[in-house]
Amino acid sequence: MSEEKEKNGMPPPYVVFPDNVVKTQPVAPIGPRMLVNPRDVPNDYLCLALFTTICCFWPISLFAVIKSRNVHRAMWQGDAFTAHRSSIWARRLSIISLVIGLLVIAAFITCKVMMVYYGDDGYDGDRDHHHGGHH
Repeated sequence: MSEEKEKNGMPPPYVVFPDNVVKTQPVAPIGPRMLVNPRDVPNDYLCLALFTTICCFWPISLFAVIKSRNVHRAMWQGDAFTAHRSSIWARRLSIISLVIGLLVIAAFITCKVMMVYYGDDGYDGDRDHHHGGHH
């Protein structure tokens, strides 16, 4: 058993007693301070954060990626509260970035449609001055 502990710094997932009876541990340790069931790890929203970083408003999405990475780091340290809070913020910041990105795209499309509809003839408000000045 001590050989296994020396290999990875953690106790083995089972213990063999002298009478050859094997006892298993109920949950595998993922951090130094607590045992966590993998189903209890909050969603990190990393895919959403990366998507919004690439396709939407990246300044906010970068913070979403950081919060996303903090989810697993906090769980590894045994801090489920911080992991849950980081998960919420990763999702929230990604959604904010998505909304801003969609608004920017909608504004761009609106400007392009307006330019096509009204034309882009260089009108600067003083049309008579440019066309001979006749009143």
